Amino acid sequence: MKKIKRVLAMILILSVSAMFAGCDLPIVGVFDAAGYIQSLLDAQYKGIFDQYIEFTQDTAENAEQFYNDNATGEAMYWASVYGMDAHMTEDTTARAGELFKQIYQNAKYDVTLSAKDGTTYLVKVVVTPIVTFAEHIEDFLAVDHEMDERYANGEFDSMSDEELYEYYMNCYIDVVENTIVPNISYGEPVEFIVQVPRAEDGSYYYQDSDFSNIDNYVILYQQ
Repeated sequence: MKKIKRVLAMILILSVSAMFAGCDLPIVGVFDAAGYIQSLLDAQYKGIFDQYIEFTQDTAENAEQFYNDNATGEAMYWASVYGMDAHMTEDTTARAGELFKQIYQNAKYDVTLSAKDGTTYLVKVVVTPIVTFAEHIEDFLAVDHEMDERYANGEFDSMSDEELYEYYMNCYIDVVENTIVPNISYGEPVEFIVQVPRAEDGSYYYQDSDFSNIDNYVILYQQ
């Protein structure tokens, strides 16, 4: 199971009662649950913060950090798929993180309000997964094959283990930059329902497990 990479659990929960303080409209029925979920996804994957900040009352600085941390987390997860996350350096992590920001710009999701069950909004999110990594697995295996041959030929004898792993990781990242980023492709859409319940204090919040499920499908690394 793909672990959750985001820091959404640290987001300030929106207090609707505070947002509508002094307003005569009832709390229930005025909350834009679909807009709330859209703002979280846009902040996470697109680096679009206006609505996110409005909903969460967070700062622009924190929103930017949220976006950067998510891209870095995605890069580390990608490295873990190949068993290389323990060998990621500060430089390779930063390089891969910037490339995943480019990939994230191609994330496809459609958000609509599906229904309301009592005080819980049900928001439909349709994700169209990026499948380019899965389609180009042979390109990464080719890196492994080439590195094995070069290692056997003694080309890396003068390198330390740290230098070798960093070089190895940069070869993988080259594939992301030169093959994955220019050739984004998509799989079949997958539908999710995100629950947005109302708490006793009048605030609304998302179910973290729902976002974990969505996050698992934005980018697929294996068939």
